[in-house]
Amino acid sequence: MMGRVCLWIVFCVSISEFVSGQIPGEETSNCTEQIRWIHDKVTSLWSALLHPSWTQPGRLVHAVCNVKPDPFLSAQQRSDITGRISLSQEQGGGLSLSFSLSGFAPGGAAHGIHIHELGDLGGGCNTLGGHFNPHSTRHGSHIGDLGNFRPDSEGKILQRLSDLHLVLLGPESVLGRSIVIHEHEDDLGLSQDAGSHVHGNAGRRLACCVIGIAAAPRVSEGGEQTHTHPTHHQH
Repeated sequence: MMGRVCLWIVFCVSISEFVSGQIPGEETSNCTEQIRWIHDKVTSLWSALLHPSWTQPGRLVHAVCNVKPDPFLSAQQRSDITGRISLSQEQGGGLSLSFSLSGFAPGGAAHGIHIHELGDLGGGCNTLGGHFNPHSTRHGSHIGDLGNFRPDSEGKILQRLSDLHLVLLGPESVLGRSIVIHEHEDDLGLSQDAGSHVHGNAGRRLACCVIGIAAAPRVSEGGEQTHTHPTHHQH
């Protein structure tokens, strides 16, 4: 019901602003830009209706995901991966994501990390659904595909991503969804087999967490390296 109300409001606002010349028209924009404009309007209205205090100019929204090994794996398969993934987003801006993870093999192989669609830990990491993919794209371009990450010489991943095409606010919010660390490197959908186009052949789900709203951190987190969106890169 709330979604229908938002869409109806956006439709009315869009018609009004198109007539007044405020919405990008054919002379200044293409269809993609018009769709993005409408998408931004929906997100802003959704946020304002559900969480009015979050939509104040300059307000940062924070979330956290506390990573733990999958307890349903056998003793031989279980990992020692633990840590914290922090998320933040300013109203109207891109999402930033900071990793502070440990328990990997020092200097070992890269691991694929993805945002998954569900937040159900009832069966461990295996009940978190598939990759978060609200636009039904092929793997490698899911907005939940975060890329591959290689641990340092101490078996840690300390990195920061910025300007991700993900949101904490709006109908495509990642709040309540999950993050999964996989056993292998993600092939980024570049292989020819069917699995590559769905999950990147990243293998077993070693550790995971559910994304929840959090208070603002008291101090800034240190030690991360800054990167842009890594969908087609290895870190």
